[in-house]
Amino acid sequence: MYELNRLDKFGQVFLYQSLTFPLFRTKMRTLTSEGSLVAIGASNSKKPIGLVLAEILPDSHCAQILSIFVLPSHRRQGVGTALLNYLERELVIRGCTEFELLCELDNFKVQSQLFPLEALLRKCNWNFFNTDLVYRSNLATIFKAPFMRKKNYLPSDMHIFSWEEITSKERLTIEQTQRKKFWIKETLYPFKYEENFEPLNSLGLRYQGEVVGWMLTERISVDTILYRCMFVRKDLQKMGRGIALLVEAIKRQNQANIPNGIWEVNHKNTLMIRFIDRYMLPYLTSRGEIRLFEKSFC
Repeated sequence: MYELNRLDKFGQVFLYQSLTFPLFRTKMRTLTSEGSLVAIGASNSKKPIGLVLAEILPDSHCAQILSIFVLPSHRRQGVGTALLNYLERELVIRGCTEFELLCELDNFKVQSQLFPLEALLRKCNWNFFNTDLVYRSNLATIFKAPFMRKKNYLPSDMHIFSWEEITSKERLTIEQTQRKKFWIKETLYPFKYEENFEPLNSLGLRYQGEVVGWMLTERISVDTILYRCMFVRKDLQKMGRGIALLVEAIKRQNQANIPNGIWEVNHKNTLMIRFIDRYMLPYLTSRGEIRLFEKSFC
């Protein structure tokens, strides 16, 4: 048999640290009964066997599940279900009406990785959605790809610029034309990616004096840059202008001696996915898939 308990302070959760990711162990040191972090532990004979962690988002009725784990020797005994149900009740008491969980899966092992988690969440009436594909590599490998050696000459009335140089007038034009024509998909709208953009290789593309494309990146660690958003206006997409942006961004990263890259692509961005599958796939070190699981209490 197992016992479930709400863990309200670090002294209680200390022995459970090995049941979550290193990233969240620091968070667990701040655990309090009224804090944003909520932890539920499962134990057998007073020994930890399972843990679920969630964080209530600021100024929100939404909570994000950070991790859920049960020791292999205690799986298939209802521990995971009991942990999740207990957590949901606690979060509802705290005023949460929406729950979400994001996880990344190796695209080549999706079925074997996903089944236990998906089975648990479906049993607890969660829904899931595909969000992004995630591709990883190092620049030494990417530079072997033929597209990196191809000359992508731009016409004289088109040029690449650093995104930090975009003018207030150009920003206003993008906003106004978007309201009138909705020419940019919401997932590719540039200003939603600006909070932590990397000036080194976040780029824009001007055509006849108008901004028609961009590549926005983010430095997520000392040695890694995340490529978050690439867009080129629809009438210019088949001319390889987006590839010119990609190549230039990778070259600028290489010049700065930052070795690793991650390319994050929305699952609806079929053009970019097609390009990666055709030209980048042999030069990737991994390919993954991010899935969003959600549950609402109305």
